[in-house]
Amino acid sequence: MSQPSSGAHPDGPPPGLPCTHRGAVLPEWIDYNGHMNVAYYVVLLDHGADGFIDLVGMGGEFMKRHQLSTFAIDARIVYRRELMVNAPVNCYSHLLDHDEKRMQVGNYLAHAEEGWFAAYSEWVYVQIDLKTRRSARFRPEIMAQIAELYAAHRLIPRPAALERPFGLGRPAASAS
Repeated sequence: MSQPSSGAHPDGPPPGLPCTHRGAVLPEWIDYNGHMNVAYYVVLLDHGADGFIDLVGMGGEFMKRHQLSTFAIDARIVYRRELMVNAPVNCYSHLLDHDEKRMQVGNYLAHAEEGWFAAYSEWVYVQIDLKTRRSARFRPEIMAQIAELYAAHRLIPRPAALERPFGLGRPAASAS
């Protein structure tokens, strides 16, 4: 992983979050609008999520040794700015909450040179026992890692864009 976010750009990720992925917008990801297609925002944000899973000690080796993995059970993405071909990007991860089986993680996708963030995702992950395909409690050593990271992240605010209701901002139509 690279340096934590500096918070230097007013529209960038908050300071102190770990960089969990570095990459660039590939030419084949550009759509007919001339910018990165929405599907590839998800790809880059998911790479950041993988880096976060490694950060808390639950990466590939852990999964193979213990037959435990994480599955995404809920997600939301807010798109903020366009990314163009070859734009360098970093993903920064933010542990928002957790319990004995689940983690709520936010990921910022930021322009690596200019500092502004292009998209934000929020995911809820559950740990799964791959032998039973059921949820399982985090092992004590993983829970300790999660708790330590949460202590550092718990006072960092969520982006205001995620505090608003999802949709067009109108009351739902009645089916009467």
